[in-house]
Amino acid sequence: MKQFWNISLNETVSNITDGKTIEFIDVKGIYDSYVGFERSVFNELLENFNKFENYKSKNVINEVKSPEGEDLSDRPILMLVGLDKNDLRFGMLLYLSDEDVVILGLWPEQFFDAVKSDENVLIGALVAFLKAPENWKLVHLGLPTSLEIN
Repeated sequence: MKQFWNISLNETVSNITDGKTIEFIDVKGIYDSYVGFERSVFNELLENFNKFENYKSKNVINEVKSPEGEDLSDRPILMLVGLDKNDLRFGMLLYLSDEDVVILGLWPEQFFDAVKSDENVLIGALVAFLKAPENWKLVHLGLPTSLEIN
């Protein structure tokens, strides 16, 4: 059974999200635990937001609820969502720790299901966010309204 992270936004993310709430499907439904990548990879991704006009970031996350209903709004949890050239949507809910970045959830369901059937899809999406800016109409990094990320 799929578990959901419920994210409340203070505004819609233009052309990507349909409203002010977004449900990321918990990745434990695929991996039995959380997976992640090195913080240096995330730092490299952040450089794209200074280089490319189609990469935007904004403080839009008002509230984060875990699948268990716990309010984690005070944690460094952010969302990376994108709309590719084929109008396909991709999203990852990320937790930033000092050493690494943990993927908590995936969105939308089609992306989750694609990763579940082939785990390389997740790596491919991460590489595309990082190395293929021309593949995206828009990439948006949604930050918590209550936190400064550095």
